Amino acid sequence: MQTKFERDKVYKTRDGREARIVCVDLRGTNYPIVGLVWYDNYDHIHRWTEKGENAGVSGDDCFDLMLPKPEPIVEWGRIDSRGDFRRATTEAAARDPVCWCKSADERTWRLAKRVTTFED
Repeated sequence: MQTKFERDKVYKTRDGREARIVCVDLRGTNYPIVGLVWYDNYDHIHRWTEKGENAGVSGDDCFDLMLPKPEPIVEWGRIDSRGDFRRATTEAAARDPVCWCKSADERTWRLAKRVTTFED
């Protein structure tokens, strides 16, 4: 199985500490990811599964690796009285009143910002 984590990148643990990954292909183990987590004034060596699960004490998941969440998608446009959203190319275009006069069917358009976020 290919890991989602990459060597020489910094991730966060479940409890928010920085984890610097130094190896993702340690052989002969179920914990092929090796990294350093800074706490108590020095780097501690940790190992994780390909999914980022910590090799520590069972039930202690505070050192599990967390993949960064994708940035939300922000779209600007106009929304009409029926709730139809029409996307503009930029925020400035969405704010331009000349572009958003009454349409042929007399609908009135209002400025709208649509944000799409991604869940785990």
